Amino acid sequence: MTEERHPDAIPCIDVLEHVAVKRTLDDALGRLVEVAGYPVDNSISNLRLSIMTAASAVALYGQLGPHEFPDDKIILTVCVSFYAVASMALQALDFFVQKKYVVFTQPNEKKVAVKIATNLDRGSDIYKIQVQFRNGDDSSSVSEESVGRYLSKFGSLDEVALLKDLQNLLVDLSTKKTN
Repeated sequence: MTEERHPDAIPCIDVLEHVAVKRTLDDALGRLVEVAGYPVDNSISNLRLSIMTAASAVALYGQLGPHEFPDDKIILTVCVSFYAVASMALQALDFFVQKKYVVFTQPNEKKVAVKIATNLDRGSDIYKIQVQFRNGDDSSSVSEESVGRYLSKFGSLDEVALLKDLQNLLVDLSTKKTN
């Protein structure tokens, strides 16, 4: 008989796989920030999806459209150019707007919006969480903990520890705002 898991339960991961560890912790932060009272802002993700969808639709039309080669050189040139421009726009959005941040929030009841950046250097076990105000204020709160604090040796995530650290960072940041 197998153990039944909750549908939202996070599966165990290989703790030696750097990318899986960071992705799991980042995804958990995205869910836990809502538990902490900050609604997640998906507008940047939605914009990225819209750009990718438009680029894919134009590329699909360029590939499968009802035109004959060589009469369609202009159409193909426009399609390829649009795809290149959309790809550059996506890269610019990542580089200039999203940067290193994994979560952006909408303002909560207190009219405070934050953005969260994380870092886990390759070969390191120190997971860095940085919480900043989204309004351009440079003040931030930083936590640097071993991934062993959040993951068991079997790869199970301790969401309670991650939530406590996130809440401590948010409280610390809010006290910096009042000072």
